This record gives sequence, structure tokens and C-alpha cells, in this order.
Amino acid sequence: MPIRQISLLSIASAALLAVGACSSTTTPPDTSMPPPIDCGASALANKAGGVVTGSTAQDVRIDGQPVRSTGTVRIYQSGQPVTQDYNPNRLNLEVSVARTLVRASCG
Repeated sequence: MPIRQISLLSIASAALLAVGACSSTTTPPDTSMPPPIDCGASALANKAGGVVTGSTAQDVRIDGQPVRSTGTVRIYQSGQPVTQDYNPNRLNLEVSVARTLVRASCG
């Protein structure tokens, strides 16, 4: 009987050591967020009210200056329905009836 008690005690001790070793070597999960993607909207923050011409990423201009975007450009009039699909590289240009820039955003 004493041999059996020693075996069970050895097994229990080894199990406790293994559990203790696991808890001391775990690393916390990475909770950092990737940097936000800028589709070009931040460069247009001070361009509200500027006249928007063109209709594609290649020819769109605000007050005659070309617009730089990392992806596609969508121009829509305030209140006009648009698709709700999210594309972080797409530059959205909301314009007034007079084609002046109301807001620039990514998505």
C-alpha cells in the first residue's frame, strides 16, 4: 500500500507543477489595433466648400487640385442613397447640389 500512495502523490505533484508552469509562461493576448487606413480623406479636411469636378479617381479635382486616394473614389450628392458595403480604401466625397464638397470620408 505505501508504494501506491507514493505513486499517486508523485502524479498529483507533477500535475500541479505542469499547471503552474503553464500559467506562468502564458503571454497576454495582443489587444493593439492596426493603424487606421487613410484613403485620402484626412488631406481634404480643410477643403469643405471647394468645387468638386470629375467623377473618377483619375480625374476628380477639388478647386482644380487633383485628389489623391489609395483606392476608388465615390462621389455622391447629399441625401442620395449609396451602398452600405465598407471598403476602407474607398474615398467618399459627399457634395452639395452645387457640387461643393460637404464631407470626405473613408469607407
